[in-house]
Amino acid sequence: MANPSERIGGPVIGAQYCVPSTCQYKLFQTRRGSKNWSVVDAANAAVIFTLVKHKTNSSRWFPKYETQLVDAQGNIVARIQDKGSRWKVLGGSADSNVLFSVKICGGLLDWKTTMKVFLASNLSEKQPNYMVELRTICGSDCIILHGTQPMSEVEVNTTWLGRTKYTVTVNAGADCAFVLLLVMIMEKDQQRKRHAAALNAGAVAGF
Repeated sequence: MANPSERIGGPVIGAQYCVPSTCQYKLFQTRRGSKNWSVVDAANAAVIFTLVKHKTNSSRWFPKYETQLVDAQGNIVARIQDKGSRWKVLGGSADSNVLFSVKICGGLLDWKTTMKVFLASNLSEKQPNYMVELRTICGSDCIILHGTQPMSEVEVNTTWLGRTKYTVTVNAGADCAFVLLLVMIMEKDQQRKRHAAALNAGAVAGF
C-alpha cells in the first residue's frame, strides 16, 4: 500500500517537509502593512517559517524583488519570483533551478480552478500536477489537489483592520513548505488584483 506522501505526489520542496500526520498552520502578516508574513504551528504557536520580501538587484529605478521562504533557523528554503504571466518557485540557493511554476486561471472555463501548478519535470504541461480549487462559488476558501486527492484545505479570514489571515490544514504526507508557498502565491495574486482595481477606480474617479 502506498504511503500518504506517494498518494499526494511526494515531496516537492523536500522530504523533510512532508508532515507525518495532519497539521494546521496560521499564515499572517507580521504587522499591518508589512510585506513579510509569518507561519506558525496552530498547535503551539511556534514560528515554522517566515516569508520575506527581498530585493534581488541594486537598481534604484528598476528594482526587482522575490519572496523568500525562510525556516526557523534562518535558512532560505525556496524563492518565489513573479514572471508576469507565471509565478515561478526556485530552490533556496542563488544558482538553484525552477522547482515548479504556477499559472493563474480565469474565464468561464476556469470558474472554480484558480491556479494550475506544473512541476519542472512536466515539460508538456498538458495536465497540471496540482490544482487549487475554490470550495464555494462566492467564497475565497480553497482546496489544493493532487489529481483528485486533497492535500490541503485553506480558510481565508479578513479582520476588520483589513489584514488577511490564512488557516492552512495540511494532510498527512503532504509537503507543507510546498503548500505554504502556493498559499503565498495566491495571496500575492490577490494583492495584484486589489492594486489594479484601486488604480482603475482612481482613473474612473478622475475622468
